Amino acid sequence: DNGWKLFPHQQKAIIHGLKMRRLVVAYDMGLGKTLIGCVWAKAFKKTFDGLKIYIIAPVTLKQNWQDTALTATGLRTYEEQKPKKKKRKLKSIDECAQVEENPEEEDCFLDISISSWAKIPQHVPPRVKNFVVICDEAHSMQSMNSGRTKDVLRLVLGPR
Repeated sequence: DNGWKLFPHQQKAIIHGLKMRRLVVAYDMGLGKTLIGCVWAKAFKKTFDGLKIYIIAPVTLKQNWQDTALTATGLRTYEEQKPKKKKRKLKSIDECAQVEENPEEEDCFLDISISSWAKIPQHVPPRVKNFVVICDEAHSMQSMNSGRTKDVLRLVLGPR
């Protein structure tokens, strides 16, 4: 037991999202949207072998996603961009596709990829058969003509 407890509104959202195989959560700040997204993604990970979880979030929320994913669900994360404070170079999605046979490249096989809205991955690597995409603060995708909307659609609908 990790000490996390889902409130009824969170349980309802997760169950509905699992039934529909998609989820839109528009709760006010502080009502646990990040936790809902992590638990929802973990449930899919248990269902679909090799599922990759892509999270696109503002830079200011990336650490919150990492902390919640690990402490609430045990999902391991990595960032698409090389963090400035770390000396170890993390692999990008494109690099992971090239080194998929090397088990020492563990960054490529972690559960969650977290990207900022400015660095949305270009594509899903061919080795990834099942994936979900979580977009935090998705109000920036209100227009089909916005660059961010086009980038997310390219990721989700692109060639595989």
